[in-house]
Amino acid sequence: MLRIAIPLNLLGITCFTGVPGAALTLWAWSRADDEMARVANGALPAERATEVAALRNHCFGWMVFATMSLAAQLLLIGTGSYGPLFSLLGSLTR
Repeated sequence: MLRIAIPLNLLGITCFTGVPGAALTLWAWSRADDEMARVANGALPAERATEVAALRNHCFGWMVFATMSLAAQLLLIGTGSYGPLFSLLGSLTR
């Protein structure tokens, strides 16, 4: 899931893919949290705890990024800055 979510999050500000990226990241974080609960209940071996905790922390970091990206999108939309931003990007690619 993160292999799909991370590019969506990275392109979120310019391509408006932040919401699906954030949703997939949230789902991955939730699944990692469920796996951590399974380790705590003994359904998974204790050796997996470090790996699952690292994955959960990785997902959390991407959730923070996605949230900041969505906040930046709201700011850009609210201030009407997308037009000048896309004009600038268009002039740089020529």
